[in-house]
Amino acid sequence: MTALPSHAGSDPRQPEEPGAAVGPLTLLSDTFDDDTALGAVLGSRSRDGTARGGVDVEGCIGIDNGALRMRPLRRPGWGREGLAYGPVLQQPGLVASVQVLNGHHASQTFYLPETRRQVLRRWAGSLRRGRWPARPHHHENLAVGLFGSTAPSDPLRNGHGLVVHAVTADNGELWAGVCGRPLRVLTGLQNLPLAVTVVLRETGAIYFAATVGEDPDLPELPRTRPLAIDPSGTWPELHLGVHQRILGEVGYRIDTRVYRTDVAVCPELATWCTTATVADRFVSGGPVSDRRAERGGLWAAQGRLHCGRDGLAGEGSLELLAGGPAGLVHALVRAPRGGEVELLLRAHGPASPALRLRVGTEGALLLFGTSACAEELARSTSRLRPGHEHSLQVLDDGRTISAHLDGVMLFDGWSSESRSAAARGVGVSVQGGARVRDLEVHPRSVPAPVAPEPAWPATLVGQVTRFDEDFVGRPGPLDAAVTDLGGRRWERVEGNGRLDLVDGGGARVRATPDAPNPGRTIYAVPWEWPHDVDLRVTLLPPGSARGQRHNCRGGLVLYQDPENYLVVNVWLDDWLGSTSVSTFYRVGGHEDMHDAVWTLTGDRVTWGVPFELRVAFDGERFTAYLDGRPTLYRAVRDVYPDAPRMEVRRLGLIANEEWGDDTGTTFLRLLARTQGEGPPLSAPHDEDP
Repeated sequence: MTALPSHAGSDPRQPEEPGAAVGPLTLLSDTFDDDTALGAVLGSRSRDGTARGGVDVEGCIGIDNGALRMRPLRRPGWGREGLAYGPVLQQPGLVASVQVLNGHHASQTFYLPETRRQVLRRWAGSLRRGRWPARPHHHENLAVGLFGSTAPSDPLRNGHGLVVHAVTADNGELWAGVCGRPLRVLTGLQNLPLAVTVVLRETGAIYFAATVGEDPDLPELPRTRPLAIDPSGTWPELHLGVHQRILGEVGYRIDTRVYRTDVAVCPELATWCTTATVADRFVSGGPVSDRRAERGGLWAAQGRLHCGRDGLAGEGSLELLAGGPAGLVHALVRAPRGGEVELLLRAHGPASPALRLRVGTEGALLLFGTSACAEELARSTSRLRPGHEHSLQVLDDGRTISAHLDGVMLFDGWSSESRSAAARGVGVSVQGGARVRDLEVHPRSVPAPVAPEPAWPATLVGQVTRFDEDFVGRPGPLDAAVTDLGGRRWERVEGNGRLDLVDGGGARVRATPDAPNPGRTIYAVPWEWPHDVDLRVTLLPPGSARGQRHNCRGGLVLYQDPENYLVVNVWLDDWLGSTSVSTFYRVGGHEDMHDAVWTLTGDRVTWGVPFELRVAFDGERFTAYLDGRPTLYRAVRDVYPDAPRMEVRRLGLIANEEWGDDTGTTFLRLLARTQGEGPPLSAPHDEDP
């Protein structure tokens, strides 16, 4: 593969004025605006002439509709499907960025139960072919970053990458490669676009990510969140790569889309601490007294401390107020037997209550309070090895805390903690001969260094209310009822089930556990803005607790005609310890259940508790929200590449059939908005077009 140019050591461009900042020097930018058949991408070139390399054993990679497409492998595994560029030389300040929509973060191997006869038959067949009969299991599905080869067999150990790991109840986890291990960055990753950025440093790399607006875990471009620091690894050359191991499960087919790839050199990120607002290497300066940090201002010192070749040492602590709340704190630490290091954040000032991560050769504690009196939040037996240098880092988003030692999570999960979330004080203390060097504190978000605008098409946001239906009226069938605002008449347009207006308000599915709704049922009203829909519905799942055999399959329909419509519904059932937002596509009269796309949503929906489902759709792409949180983003052409733009002529309620039927969901409110103030683009339809 053709190597990208290297500019290590200097930037050939000069600022227009002395002291002016030098912007990124672009080495590669690929936006996939050239349609290319499946199997023909590798060897083609981007618009700027960069060669596209990688591996495509089964011919699953193509380009259409302005994005790269990665289709499911018949035989899953790393090193079989991936796009790669480069090589590039390792140099501080080199930035790699990818904007991608993973097919499904919960993609993983799933085997149906076997009878004893089936097991024996499989063993006999495998041994006859000279193979071990064990069946492979794949739970990591997507890798993005800078890797040591064009087809890495283990992306977490071969370079600097972020990897998506399937977790059944909570959909997906984002892992970062740190010290050759997976550092668990965040869980509950929703099926939304991701902008992943990796910045190389003197040694190792720092990782960032962003997504669509209103996500609680990641910011929206042009901001991005610092996620983890890998202080290890120096590779002679690296390749920007997007690699797929597995997509979908149990027969479901879901494609990944890549919108943009970039490689650039950013001189302002070539420093050892990149985006840190507080940083100090502590390797020079002698005794500590009113020490000025390399970034962040003056330290307030207590005790007897000194800085030397091995870092901060002595007995005492340092604190200062950062420019904003800390999001990522990292340090290299070591201690003899009995030694201890404490990282401090969320302090209001010296001696104030703060969040404290205390790690020593006897174990680790997460505390909240003062040095004299603190509440224990979590405890771990993980410990510092005497005389060994460790990578210690803390992630803090203001709601949850996680701590990691050499990439391993210290407390087996995330600790919920919102006290003093906006406090800016940070610090470090050492005891018992412990030493700390290369302390850096990064904010919760920073400007994206390259490609600051999202390359994925935006979905609309409704501003003008067109109707607001609370389903209050004389009890009886919903058929022929009219909305209060807009005067729209309800009609059952598909299925044999029934929705009834009930006392106290609401439209309830006429069903029980013993007599569930008979398959898909759709009720709809006319709509006059075919490419401008922002629809919200409040639903009440039937029942009050697990074990009552109640199911929710309620949701929304964006309906053109009987041959073309989009379904978004919620799935709640006794038999799985998770819920989901599921989407189904009928295009040109064709619909295949295995083309469904869904997001697992944990326990965010439960029996007897109302929730809101929202869908914003422009006829081409949509974003689905659950209780205000973006949950699933997709374009119809991501599923069916040749699908025409849909024209929404009706808005509907659905009791869907999805691995079971609804048993009595109640629709409490339906609110429809458009983005613009303009008049209708079409006349209302009382009959199907």
